Amino acid sequence: MVLQFNQNTPQIKRGSQWQIDSINQNQLTLKDTIGNKRNLPFSKIKKFDVFEKIGNGIIKRR
Repeated sequence: MVLQFNQNTPQIKRGSQWQIDSINQNQLTLKDTIGNKRNLPFSKIKKFDVFEKIGNGIIKRR
């Protein structure tokens, strides 16, 4: 799954794409395409859209 942000959040720009690295009780840990990691509290879940990658790299909205 890929998260694409539809609003700016601290240290995450609108339009950027991130993968979920891990999930714990209060937050997601996200990783971008070059390996940078950011923590995102569950309270920010309305700031991104969820997509699914398909074989040729095209992303399909879920």
